[in-house]
Amino acid sequence: MRIVVSLVIGLTATLANASDTIQIDGVPVFGKVHDVSPADIREALKAHGEEPAARIDVISKSEMHVYYRSQELGWIPSYHTQAAYGSSKLAWSDGLWLGIRDTPEALQFIRRANDVYIFTVRFTSLRSSVHNAGWLVPHRSDKHLRSLGPEATRELVRLLSRQDSWFQGFDDRISVGDEPPNVGFLFRKGGDELVMLFCGGGMMEGVFKGQHTGGTLEEKPQQEMDRWKTKYAQTELTIK
Repeated sequence: MRIVVSLVIGLTATLANASDTIQIDGVPVFGKVHDVSPADIREALKAHGEEPAARIDVISKSEMHVYYRSQELGWIPSYHTQAAYGSSKLAWSDGLWLGIRDTPEALQFIRRANDVYIFTVRFTSLRSSVHNAGWLVPHRSDKHLRSLGPEATRELVRLLSRQDSWFQGFDDRISVGDEPPNVGFLFRKGGDELVMLFCGGGMMEGVFKGQHTGGTLEEKPQQEMDRWKTKYAQTELTIK
């Protein structure tokens, strides 16, 4: 009986640790929360900049996954690494995330997806309570998720899976005023998904296998996308 009780207590403690949740400056923190300190979490967020966090998952004492603005946009890694080359000091740094142009696996995933869906993307604005800044937040509407037909899928895959369709470099444009509804796409194969949320100017934010991605279509592919939407996405663009 004593052995059974010990096992139950040990299992309960393990489950409690695995599901512990804390809040740091109003941001929910999940995972191995006892492996890092509140100072570690604040340092990781500061390294990213002013963009507000929506959730943090502590993976280990040297890695966190941070969801900025919305959990719908996937996570960006943060690592506890050398503060500078040759330095013995460690610091939390903002992990790099690769745009879709530089993620061959994601481009290949578009071509190999078994199912492709379209949905309406709507936008809200988010203002920081700490910094005098605002951000646009795209939202996926699963209520109007629609499977694409063969012809629409072929044209879309051809357009979005080409590396040269995507702008090489950093797109530093900002949105001013309200953003009208746009379209998004869900590519699915097995248990894996690629979600793409488009806004004006051919800009896209997305999630590939849980991690944040993004990109901007080049001018001609953007024009192709506009023609594609006129032909195949009027339902999504006119939903009230």
